[in-house]
Amino acid sequence: MGQGLALVMGVYGLLTGQLNLLIIATLVLLGAGATQSEERTRAVLEARRLGDACNRHVLALSESDRLSTVVRHLLTSYQPDFPVMRGAELVGVVLRTDVLRALERRAGDVSVTDLMTTCPRLTADQSLADAHAILQDLNAPVAAVHDVRGSSGWWVRKIFARRRPCCSS
Repeated sequence: MGQGLALVMGVYGLLTGQLNLLIIATLVLLGAGATQSEERTRAVLEARRLGDACNRHVLALSESDRLSTVVRHLLTSYQPDFPVMRGAELVGVVLRTDVLRALERRAGDVSVTDLMTTCPRLTADQSLADAHAILQDLNAPVAAVHDVRGSSGWWVRKIFARRRPCCSS
């Protein structure tokens, strides 16, 4: 209904030379189109589970790894962030931004435990939309994903439905 009225306003503004009316109608139409697109995207993401978005082949680090190992992985893989594991347990994450900061500070070949941060834990049955909202609320770039079988995964919130590597336990 609102789009129809905006279209009528736009045509009327065009025919009568009322530029302000034409601009308002255009903005209303663009806003409505963006809202519809957002709603469609949200509906698709609500239907997909976080566990479905995981690739279970990932380069994981151990607590004994050093900065040089992370740099080598960054240069030879597409993976931007790395889980730090203690056996099958996820203990933290090393983010590319933290690696770059350490290199900028000339920190030396420090342990990954000096670089790692914690990350939220989500369940594999959560929707992608819910996972994105949680990470956005926490201002967290990554999350550990766990399912009932005990597998763990990895998900990154760069783009709403973007898939990132998962680690398996």
